[in-house]
Amino acid sequence: KILEFCKDPQIMDMFITEILDCVKELSVDPYGNYVVQYIVEHGGPRHRQIIMLKFAGSIVQMSHQKHSSKVIEKCLIYGSYHDCKLLINEILSAGGGQTADHLMGMIIHQYANCVVRQMIDVVNDWQFNVIMDVLRRNRDTLVMYAQGRQVIAQVERLLNGMAPSPDFFGQTSSSSQFI
Repeated sequence: KILEFCKDPQIMDMFITEILDCVKELSVDPYGNYVVQYIVEHGGPRHRQIIMLKFAGSIVQMSHQKHSSKVIEKCLIYGSYHDCKLLINEILSAGGGQTADHLMGMIIHQYANCVVRQMIDVVNDWQFNVIMDVLRRNRDTLVMYAQGRQVIAQVERLLNGMAPSPDFFGQTSSSSQFI
């Protein structure tokens, strides 16, 4: 509540500095994650950048946790283009070159799935193509999971909103075959 109602910039900066010192610990906390989400959403670009830098190297792990996955989603929504690009590249390059296996694990995970779906909304063309390649190659497995079907449906909606062209499975039908 202090962050929400404080009008003194010096006091606010002091609180935010204290929070940023333990931002990773707060992100996994059932209540602390809301504080971090508030700073990501309402703080300045400098605060978001500091948070992203503190998360570097832990994005995938945090995406698999109930509370910190919500923080990662907020970072994708409110982060700068550069910050989001770094975050997404970390996710796509994790797994020691096994992007498909790694991303598949995230897509079917109950919390990481939400991060992937948010990520799809902000990726650049190269990143989108990496995700699309994983979806194409693993379609039969993905449709067996509710989370996989959600990601496929989201991508289909995105593609159907684009120019009329074959969908990402090479079919020209605009109807969804996964629902």
